[in-house]
Amino acid sequence: NLSVIYGGTSGHYWKLRPLNGWVSATSLGMVGSGSTDNATTFASILSLSSASNWSVFLPAGTYNIGSMITSDNLTNITLRGVSPEKTILYWTHSGSDVEGWRWTGTGGKIRINNIAFKANPANDVRLFAQNGNYTDVIWNGCEFTSSDKIWYAWQSTSSVKNWGWENCWFHGTTN
Repeated sequence: NLSVIYGGTSGHYWKLRPLNGWVSATSLGMVGSGSTDNATTFASILSLSSASNWSVFLPAGTYNIGSMITSDNLTNITLRGVSPEKTILYWTHSGSDVEGWRWTGTGGKIRINNIAFKANPANDVRLFAQNGNYTDVIWNGCEFTSSDKIWYAWQSTSSVKNWGWENCWFHGTTN
């Protein structure tokens, strides 16, 4: 679902144009095998899609995330999976009070649809708008699972407005 305008070898910039405004995460390097660490690739896709105003489709699969993702200034992003049963972002790193996805800077108009967010059974799933100002963020049809706690929090220095969870499921203790 991409047309390559110009490319390079691994580690170099590719200028891509999505078809119909959508780009597949697997076309940009993510692997939903349940064993590949996609942390760096996912962070790059978020940054690129925000800068390019792209919508990202995550096909069915389990996309392991082996470290915290920090996203700066996310704006006008749509992430869409097949369903929370089929498209899973799974944070695999271990330790006490491990963070998953930290948002910094200023952003908004973010839509996240039909994706499951899961964590290593020993950890929390933490979704932060930390030290950031984010408005108009909608989670729709998502599932959040952790054997401990599920965090959708922000620091007192952050401004979070118009966040919504529609048709979402939370398994664990929410904070």
